[in-house]
Order: sequence, then structure tokens, then C-alpha cells
Amino acid sequence: MKTKLLTLIAFFLLVLTPSLHAKWWIFGGGEEEVGFDYISINALSFDDVNKEAVMLKESLDKGYLHVRGKARTGKNPVGAITVSLDGAKTWQKAKFEKDGGFDFSFEPDLAQTYDIYVKVIDTAGKANEIEDAHVKVSFSDVDFYTLIGETLGKLKTYYEQEDDVNFMRYVSQDFEGDDMTLERALRKDFSALEDIRLDFTLNNVAMSGNKYYASISFNRSVMASSSGTSYSDRGVTEFTFAVGEKGAMLLSMKNPLIFGLTYAADIASGTTSSAQNSQLYLSISDSGSVTQRNLAAIASDEGSNDFMSSGNFYLQVSCTPPCNTADGFNFSNDEKTTLISESEFYKEGGLLFVNAGTSLQNLGNVSLSGLTVPSAGYDAFGGISCTTLGDVIAVKLANNTYGVLKVTNPIDLGGGSWRVYFDYKYNPNGSLTFP
Repeated sequence: MKTKLLTLIAFFLLVLTPSLHAKWWIFGGGEEEVGFDYISINALSFDDVNKEAVMLKESLDKGYLHVRGKARTGKNPVGAITVSLDGAKTWQKAKFEKDGGFDFSFEPDLAQTYDIYVKVIDTAGKANEIEDAHVKVSFSDVDFYTLIGETLGKLKTYYEQEDDVNFMRYVSQDFEGDDMTLERALRKDFSALEDIRLDFTLNNVAMSGNKYYASISFNRSVMASSSGTSYSDRGVTEFTFAVGEKGAMLLSMKNPLIFGLTYAADIASGTTSSAQNSQLYLSISDSGSVTQRNLAAIASDEGSNDFMSSGNFYLQVSCTPPCNTADGFNFSNDEKTTLISESEFYKEGGLLFVNAGTSLQNLGNVSLSGLTVPSAGYDAFGGISCTTLGDVIAVKLANNTYGVLKVTNPIDLGGGSWRVYFDYKYNPNGSLTFP
């Protein structure tokens, strides 16, 4: 009886109270947000173009404009996705999948401006805030498509040639990720990578305000300098440019980055939203280790320095103590040093010495591959010989991390002077095992 009474009251409220009519459909819809994970227009994100975009006519896909994305509806399935081309006055149905992915394509009149809104409604009747899914689109004959393509081509060429000086000529001083950080990242990239091969296709270019937004598809292959391992990946990414007297200048880049990988979390202005970007992408740690990680880990810098680094170097310059300069090395930043005070360990003649907190242990002629080093028995003074071919020297640092050195080519220069070549590995996570 009580249930029937409540039902009857609800019925009369709906019939007799017009002001409630507009809201009845959200009843029972829950509090989960209804919206979109992303929306793109011909591969350019709605978020990037800042509510208004001028698109090049030649950038259309066989004359068509595609509004695509992925809806999010919480616990209730998608009920409908509609698109308005006239400022939310009339709506047209979009094709959509169960997972929320949708596609709406039309052949625009290039003389018109389209005021595009996208709306998703779940099966309980709850909808998104349409102002959050809104962009005005018009069209232009200006050939900024060619300008952007030329600059991207030059950036690609100079990156493949490992020429950071000429690369930076096409980077704006207003670069969003800091141009000095990008330049440093390029040098780190070039130290970590060899045989860089990049191919890209310019998908689309649009203008908003004084900025030009470009979407590209890329294929990439490289070889890690330290290990000789080859890597390849592919995906979609986005760039922003300013166009002036010097042509198109790079303003920002999104993940997945194709330039400046070493400091991706600092350089990237965001992450490209694309259904094609679901795989692992090339990643370089600050110490020069190359691996592949997902975009979430790259963007957050999670685990960026937790994987093993490796490589080779040689030590030659030394002096007879007391002195300030001698060749040394730092595992913690993967750099060769010349000042004794800045070295974790350094060479005098044919011996290795250490600074406070670092200690050494000669393990003899063993393989670096699959090696597990001891946790104790290290010499905190040094004076360890490094002139026997094949010897492996374990290094324990002040932060309880471990590295290993293998003598690969000891050269006696005479008079007690040596040039010694080493292969090395370093575990920044404190592991004793070196795969």
C-alpha cells in the first residue's frame, strides 16, 4: 500500500508540476560523471584547439570531417551519442560502440563555420555538460600545412643526424617544456641511441588564436648504444607551433614524445588521446638506460630511473697525489669526471681509488652477464688494481646501490701511466643481480 501511494504521488508531481519536467530523467542515474575521455576532430583534440579551430581545406579526409572520441558513463551503459553542428539547436545521431567509442562524419560546406557540440546520454538519462564538448570550426586556404610539415621534416632530419644545434634552431624560446631542458634531453638521447630512424605522416593541422596544432602518426626504430638492443614503436602524437617570420617554431609536444625522450615528464605538455596509443613506447632514463613503458608511466616519470644502466668508458688522465684532477666516474649520474672531489671513484696510475661513501671489491675474471655481487667485503680505501684484462670490480655506493666494472682493454702507456677501458652496469634500485 505504501509503495502504491509513493508511486501515485510521483505521478501527480510529474503531471502537475511543469518545472520538474526537465529533470525527471536524471532520477536514479547515480552520481557517476557522464562525459568523455577524449574527443578529436580529424585527429586533433578538442582540448587543444581551445573552443575554436581554423582548419586547412586540404587537411580534410577526402572532403570529410570526423568527430571521434570515447564516452564515459559510469555504471550505466551509453544510451545515445549525438552531435550538433549548429550551436546545440539540432542534433544528429553518432555511431557508437558498447565501450563508448563513437564516430560522426560529415562533408562540410567549406564556406560555413560549424558550431559543434557533442552530447552523451546514459541509459538512465544522465548527460554531460555540453559546454565541455564544444568547438567552432571554420576553414582556410592558407598553406600553413606546408609550413608545419617543413619544420617537422627538419626536426626529424636533425634528430636522426644527432644534431642538437640545428634542431634547436626550430624551437621557440617560449617552448612550454623549457628549451634548455629540451636541449639537454636531446644530448642525452643522442648518447643513449644509435641508428635513429623516424617516419611520420602529418594527419592534420588546425589553428586556434596564434597557435597551430598538428597531429602526426609515426613509426620509429632505434638501437640502444649501451646494449646494442633494437627497439621499435609507432603511434599518434601532437605538436603546437607558432608561425612567424622564421616559419613554424616548435612551442610544445605531447607524449608519446619522439624528441627529447630522456626528460619526457618535464618536456611533454600532456598526453595524446588516441585509440591507437595503447602500447609501450620508447623511454630513456636519466642514466641513459633504454626501455619501453606505457604512456601513464612515462608521463608520471614512474620508475624512470629504476632500471639498470650500462655502457662503457675509459680512464686515462691521472696524477701523483696530492692533486685535484684525475679521470673518474659517477654511476649516480652516468658521467665521466675530471675533478677528484666530484668522483665516486677515480684512477691513479693503474689503481682505482674512492671518495667517502664508495667502496670497491675485485671479483676476478667473471662474466658481467647474470652476475650477483656480494653485499659485504668491500674496501673503503681503494687502491684496487684495474690493469688485468677481464677483471670485474664491484662498486658499492653511499646510497647502498651497486655497480660493476669489467676491464676490457688495459693499455700501458709507460712510466706508470695507463689508459683503461671498462664495460659497466649499474643498478639504481639497489639490486645485487645484474642480468
